[in-house]
Amino acid sequence: MVNAASAQGTPEERRACRPDVMRLCRSEIPDVPAITACLIAKRTQLSQACSLVMFPNRHSDATHSRASRPVVTQ
Repeated sequence: MVNAASAQGTPEERRACRPDVMRLCRSEIPDVPAITACLIAKRTQLSQACSLVMFPNRHSDATHSRASRPVVTQ
């Protein structure tokens, strides 16, 4: 299980996804699991930077996409 601190991601990960959270998932703030679910649901609308954070395997040779961890903008 991911604790609240690690669910927020690194400062770089938060910076990468902050614009997408504000644009696509603002209504879910401050609920970390809801923000993560929203970003996953709207994966086709994510910026490249946030997509790389949320779906690192999609941008490599891996065959399965999976969110690396939740990202919070606060």
